[in-house]
Amino acid sequence: YALESGIIDEVDPDTPYAELWIGTHKSGATTLRDGTTLEQAVGGPLPFLFKVLSAGKALSIQAHPCKERAKDLHKSNPK
Repeated sequence: YALESGIIDEVDPDTPYAELWIGTHKSGATTLRDGTTLEQAVGGPLPFLFKVLSAGKALSIQAHPCKERAKDLHKSNPK
């Protein structure tokens, strides 16, 4: 996200990052070093977004509802 949104100009392999997202989502698809997208490399979209965490201590578990349940939850509590 930081790279795609312009927060950073490039990913420095020597800099520690808290998390890394890898996927084929249209709003932030992973681009490989040779300029191809991950979707091109694997032959189609992935049904998941892969997240790698770099943590120095224990983290809470994040669970996300399916799209339909998320819509229902947002309707009942949009804040």
